Amino acid sequence: MKKIIGFALLAIVIIGGLFVWYWGNSYGFLVPNRTEDGKRTETAFPYSKQWINVLVVGSDRNDKAHDVGRSDTIMVVGVDLKNKKINMLSIPRDTRVTIPGRKYASRINEAYSVGGVEKVKETVSGLLGIPIDYYAETNFEGFKDVVDLLGGVEIDVEERMKAHTHYDNIDLQPGLQTLNGADALGYVRFRYNAAGDFGRAQRQQKFLIAVAKKMTQPSNITKLPALMEKMDEVVDTDLTVPQILRLAKDFVGIAPEDVTHALLPVYGETINGASYQIIKEDEMKKVVQQLFYPQDENGNEKTADNKKID
Repeated sequence: MKKIIGFALLAIVIIGGLFVWYWGNSYGFLVPNRTEDGKRTETAFPYSKQWINVLVVGSDRNDKAHDVGRSDTIMVVGVDLKNKKINMLSIPRDTRVTIPGRKYASRINEAYSVGGVEKVKETVSGLLGIPIDYYAETNFEGFKDVVDLLGGVEIDVEERMKAHTHYDNIDLQPGLQTLNGADALGYVRFRYNAAGDFGRAQRQQKFLIAVAKKMTQPSNITKLPALMEKMDEVVDTDLTVPQILRLAKDFVGIAPEDVTHALLPVYGETINGASYQIIKEDEMKKVVQQLFYPQDENGNEKTADNKKID
């Protein structure tokens, strides 16, 4: 997103709001024309026109150090525009895949250093067999200011979290509490327990829902211009302002039961001295079908081949 500040930002918000009002209950402008890709068509790659998939990437890029970094968080958010449901799938950063353009397998988080978010999109789309329509990329450090601007986020910390890392000290007590930006960053980064990266992926999903809930509270409406300006600084996305406003309008107050969380089915294995997460192929296919292919009018799950799941 281009840098937009002051009155220009406010004008876009107002115009975007009018645009959303004009479109009424139609969500067609949220769904891209997936035939423009050149690599897939609606015939070869049938997919719902009431559904979009957004890739969420959290990178550890350090612009000051000119370090491209790697994607520390990879998550696909499936948005059911018709039924107002959200499905989230986290992909462990050590998942072993073949990144397009490479002849050998490596960890999926290396895709970011190879070709940025576009290479991550290509890799994830090929892995899951679904289109990735949009992306939202953020650097972890930037989240601190967003959370502080919101006045913190309410999180039920599952356990005592204490660790000294190369980027910060994490020191959290268990229980329901409002976390400031620094503590929220520590919460989503913590992986020094038995659950490791799997527990962290679950916390990241939980955190994103908490942030979305806080952003849509009436008390934060007056903070919208400052919040959007800050989000513009720390989040890079190809979603337009009208699209973001429409999604916010449609999904404000979404019930917990309408949000599904899942982790990519994997198991740990050491290969040539390196630790990887190996995909359980059959289980992955079932998870993808359940999360990213809407049900038909009879409640049957649909596959990429438009067939019912047995």
